[in-house]
Amino acid sequence: MRRASVLFLLFASGCAISPTRIHSSWSDPTFTGPGFGRVAVLALFDTEAESRSFEREAVVELTERGVDAIPGRTIIEPDIDATQEQMERALASADVEGLLIFRLIAVDERQVYRPPTAYLRSMPPGIVWGDPFYWYYYPHWHYYWHWRSSLAVTSSPGYWEEYTYVTVESSLYDNDTGRLVWTAKSETMDNDRFDRLAGSVANEIVDMLADLALLVPAETGLAEASR
Repeated sequence: MRRASVLFLLFASGCAISPTRIHSSWSDPTFTGPGFGRVAVLALFDTEAESRSFEREAVVELTERGVDAIPGRTIIEPDIDATQEQMERALASADVEGLLIFRLIAVDERQVYRPPTAYLRSMPPGIVWGDPFYWYYYPHWHYYWHWRSSLAVTSSPGYWEEYTYVTVESSLYDNDTGRLVWTAKSETMDNDRFDRLAGSVANEIVDMLADLALLVPAETGLAEASR
């Protein structure tokens, strides 16, 4: 129950903080563009269902930014142990400029200790002004208020919370040359809803690639390539 409350606060709080954090990234300094306007998305997770779900979420994120994106499993059959030549032919026939691969790296369980916290249980009836916690930390001149403040202000017990963190490696390849253009490792707090986890990772990665101009709207990519 505590875990659900913490996750709700993360999503519902006013601060625009994504549960996904990019810990490290690298980009090819020799790559000069143009950015990719048509990409295939390939997800490699523990199960076929998770992989397909992740590809769908990533395609949605890319499409919303004007990138022409297709799930990798519509090009490459997951049950076939394809050779490099077969994969290259499949990608060439799909006429994609880039290949964005998401790969599960690790799933870690971590515990966080929440220390005891003081809270006001009830308002002493004889107090009409001031900070209620002041009565607790600074003894009153009369013994009744010394006792009353100790009764009113109490502490919740400390406790441990357990969280699951998922580490994903994301890599963008140039389909024409087959070379790696950009890669990053991200970490996401798992909330037991894989579609939300996938959406969070895809959103963070696609945002970063768009900021780097490695992903561009399809029309832009075609215009730059024709120059």
